[in-house]
Amino acid sequence: MSQVAITETNRFSTFVKSKRSDDYRDLVAWQQWFVQRGIPAVIASTSSGYALYRQGLIEVDIHDTETTVSAQRSH
Repeated sequence: MSQVAITETNRFSTFVKSKRSDDYRDLVAWQQWFVQRGIPAVIASTSSGYALYRQGLIEVDIHDTETTVSAQRSH
């Protein structure tokens, strides 16, 4: 299992203050989107709030519904 570094380089989202907000539900949806494509992602609680962090700096086409892990790794 890959670990995701909690650094500004890996931060994908803005900070969300509450788990009960629509913004937090968006973080969960993005996390699932990345994980389904083989990109480790985690929602972490920091002193600034909750944020989504993802592994690496792989560019991702958010409109692509057919992306595979092997295609992303070949770039």
